[in-house]
Amino acid sequence: GRGQETPGEDPFLTSQYVYALIEGLQGGEDKRYLKIAATCKHFDAYDLENWNKTDRHHFDAKVSDQDLVETYLPPFQSCIEDARVASIMCSYNSINGVPACANRFLLQTIAR
Repeated sequence: GRGQETPGEDPFLTSQYVYALIEGLQGGEDKRYLKIAATCKHFDAYDLENWNKTDRHHFDAKVSDQDLVETYLPPFQSCIEDARVASIMCSYNSINGVPACANRFLLQTIAR
């Protein structure tokens, strides 16, 4: 997600924060039913609205595999796998030349 919407740039801290947030939003007295359907967004490597004549729809985030695994994915793993969020939303930008919403590897392999 966007850096300004999280408690910081620390992947571990953000992972802990998002887990507690999703549990608080979705959890209720009866675990069979969601209190509310939360969404983790924007999957993945999204941190730009409008900067230096580039907007989120035209931005291509260049992210190494190591940075993806160590920095960007941990909060989403906590959100999707650990907290079992009801939905995710892909980011508006491209990641390494592939639009995030069309990135089969990120959506079908990593997220699923």
